Amino acid sequence: MHAAYAAAAAGFVAYAVWGSLFPFDFHAVPLPDAAALFWTRWASDAGPWSLTDLLSNVLLFLPIGLLLSAAIRGRTAPLLTIASAAGLSVVIEFAQAFVSWRTPSIVDVAAEVIGAACGVVIWRLMSAEIDRVLRTVVGVVRRSTVAERVLLACCAVFAVGWLLPADFTLRPGEIADKYEHKRLLLPWMPSPDAATPGELAAIRRRRCQSAWPRSSAAAPAHGGDRRRAVR
Repeated sequence: MHAAYAAAAAGFVAYAVWGSLFPFDFHAVPLPDAAALFWTRWASDAGPWSLTDLLSNVLLFLPIGLLLSAAIRGRTAPLLTIASAAGLSVVIEFAQAFVSWRTPSIVDVAAEVIGAACGVVIWRLMSAEIDRVLRTVVGVVRRSTVAERVLLACCAVFAVGWLLPADFTLRPGEIADKYEHKRLLLPWMPSPDAATPGELAAIRRRRCQSAWPRSSAAAPAHGGDRRRAVR
């Protein structure tokens, strides 16, 4: 159980690093300039604080706080979890000063610490229920055959491959832009890269036409072979 919680927490930490530092285009910035940019963002960000940005940062660190609390446990788990989340958040946000198209912000650190604290509270209130669900999942995996485990791993790899680069957003403007340019498709919507029914019919017709002469030309040869065999 502890190993499962720790592995899940490591996965969410890796995603937080990925989502915050992508595309990892680091460039040289003097440390005083990076520190000044990090600290002075409070004055510019605290006023027009976007609700979607706040919610995104809170949700980013909420599972980290929950899973770290579950992995550490004990009386000091809440304090250690929040301290670890705060340290991780500071490192990630400060590192954004060295990445193109990224802006460090101490306001994001505050939101992410709040998210980790919410995760700690959820664990304290629902630890028994969460443990029960995880035991059920672990039991199902342990009872599964090797082939079923391989299929489960393939499904996980397939899901990760389709979700990359994992550029999730809660901003309505970005969601509308993705929908307009067909980078966001609703269920049952055709892909802009997929062939239309007319194109598929034309491809099938061309294949049938190209296959017909070969079959008709081969018929006499087979007939001649049979006649020679009879003689």
